[in-house]
Amino acid sequence: MLKDQYGNTSTHPAAYHERSLLNFTGGFKADILFVQGMDDAPIQLHSWPLFKEKVLACTDCKETRFLELKGFRHEALFNSPEAKKAFNEFINSRR
Repeated sequence: MLKDQYGNTSTHPAAYHERSLLNFTGGFKADILFVQGMDDAPIQLHSWPLFKEKVLACTDCKETRFLELKGFRHEALFNSPEAKKAFNEFINSRR
């Protein structure tokens, strides 16, 4: 775990920032579907709008899709019938 290796975020914020999804918002060489449960933990939801904005602004990315699900937490892809359907349709559309 990050905390075991680097300590908490206030002690070593750079280590956490380097691994943040906010640093991985460009250059997607394949189409991608992002699923976000909108009842996720505050730490994920804090970054979500900025992450989504950066991905949508990407000029060197393949197709990106977003599915935001109210009433679901971090495991939305696995717990939401709508997410499972969207994921399967996404995969099947690339065959």
